[in-house]
Amino acid sequence: MRYLVGNWKSYNTISQTHLWLNEFAKYKIFPERNLTTIICAPFTNLSEANRLIDELNLPLELGAQDVSSHLEGKHTGEVTARMLGELVRYCLVGHSERRRAFNEGSSEVAEKTKMLLEYFITPIVCLDTPYLDEQIKELLNRQLPLNRCIFAYEPVTAIGTGKPINP
Repeated sequence: MRYLVGNWKSYNTISQTHLWLNEFAKYKIFPERNLTTIICAPFTNLSEANRLIDELNLPLELGAQDVSSHLEGKHTGEVTARMLGELVRYCLVGHSERRRAFNEGSSEVAEKTKMLLEYFITPIVCLDTPYLDEQIKELLNRQLPLNRCIFAYEPVTAIGTGKPINP
């Protein structure tokens, strides 16, 4: 299986999501066999995006952009894997922006991966060479079923530079 994952980052309001998905529907795109197309949208848009993807019968899957490393409880503002379980089948973890801006380390990424797997959400674990070995070690130490994860090589040197890495 191959995956095409689009991360909307902190863009697109609910209204913009509505416009984007309706416009996408006009093109009647049918992806290749063995290609799953995933949109990782902001939390605020997930419910409406789900509704529209179903209503318009779009060949898209929905993913979240992050998940809490905590179980439900007294964690104001956090979105847990259990909450996401009714909304998405996929979720990004370990994105370089989260690592940089929120000081997320490989241990926290592994914990988030564990939470997602417990709620049958496929983690999309973002990796790059500076922390690749450390991240894999953390995942292996938790004895997680890595065959249920998607690993996305995300070289920091290519993000936002306009200079894509040679595939």
